[in-house]
Amino acid sequence: MQGYALVAAAEAQGDGRIGEVVRADRMRLRETVRLPLGADAGKATAFLVHGMLVNALTAWLPADGREARP
Repeated sequence: MQGYALVAAAEAQGDGRIGEVVRADRMRLRETVRLPLGADAGKATAFLVHGMLVNALTAWLPADGREARP
């Protein structure tokens, strides 16, 4: 999500190059996951998406882990 916000802000100011850099880095990350697992591109993407979802959901938990925030 931060990448989308960064690209949108840069493009709004007329800088289209940052989007190319962010996309290239994302593709490099996907290939880093895909190659050792021997997965196809769809499975590698799903793996990364699930990891991002887990990170987003756990951000709502308090540090002590007892109760979720409302």
